[in-house]
Amino acid sequence: MARLEQAKEERVLVGEAAATGERDERKPEKKRGAARTPRRGRDL
Repeated sequence: MARLEQAKEERVLVGEAAATGERDERKPEKKRGAARTPRRGRDL
């Protein structure tokens, strides 16, 4: 569980740093995380 939360936080940070969406398309895993918590990633 902790590992999943850490990965989610890492992805959110990556999305914040990029703020472009290019990594979103390159990394399919991020799409899965966003599908589970789209509001968190978009809000942050």
